[in-house]
Amino acid sequence: MKRTQGDVSWAAAACATILCLLPAPAAQATDVTICYPRDQMLSFIAREYQAEKRASGIVRPYSVMELWVSERTGDWLMVTTDIYDSSCIVSYGEDFAPTAPPRGDAGQPAAPEPSALRLP
Repeated sequence: MKRTQGDVSWAAAACATILCLLPAPAAQATDVTICYPRDQMLSFIAREYQAEKRASGIVRPYSVMELWVSERTGDWLMVTTDIYDSSCIVSYGEDFAPTAPPRGDAGQPAAPEPSALRLP
């Protein structure tokens, strides 16, 4: 079967229509990872976001994840700190809405501060 120019034009138009109907890919939470030594990161968070640490937990044996939230704006930041005192913003967003803690967690120990993590 021989293809005509009309067949090719029709196929191109059909593909273009299908592509237009597909949903756009979701935006990344962060396009750039921002890292500083821990003391500089804390200054950056205080200056740029006026945020307070709301939660923390151990991610790997040698890393801590922290949630920082600005009560004023509702912006939030997820920050990891490693044993080498390097802190990185790995995700961020807006419209933070706290939830009630699960029952029974009142007696659980808090995650250690990043400065408490050291290589064995």
